[in-house]
Amino acid sequence: MTPKSDVLTPRQVRFVAALWTSPTIEAAAKGTGISQRTALRWLKLPPVLEALRKEQADTLATVTRQAVGAMPGALQTLVEIHEDAATPPGARVSAARAVLESSQRFVETVDLEARVAALEVQQGGRY
Repeated sequence: MTPKSDVLTPRQVRFVAALWTSPTIEAAAKGTGISQRTALRWLKLPPVLEALRKEQADTLATVTRQAVGAMPGALQTLVEIHEDAATPPGARVSAARAVLESSQRFVETVDLEARVAALEVQQGGRY
């Protein structure tokens, strides 16, 4: 996904995109044809920061969907290891611990998301 070009210059759009594929700010700047000094200055501009936040949110949403999609299979694998009497006890305990810990984190995350959504509704969508 690309940042809004009506807010950023074309070079800024390319720079924001380069930040996601480059190992450093310097490499992203070089790949975009700008100086590192310009890159650091741009990283202080609200439109550039907003474009970066949007890219991060979009990437996180994609990764989260992929992780959630893999959860049933991963859980089934852990359950099979845990229930297999032929599996060494250490592996069975590790599998059980992984199931319990991930379940707890998932429940906490879902609860927190519901609470934040309720607060946003209470605030009339302003946040």
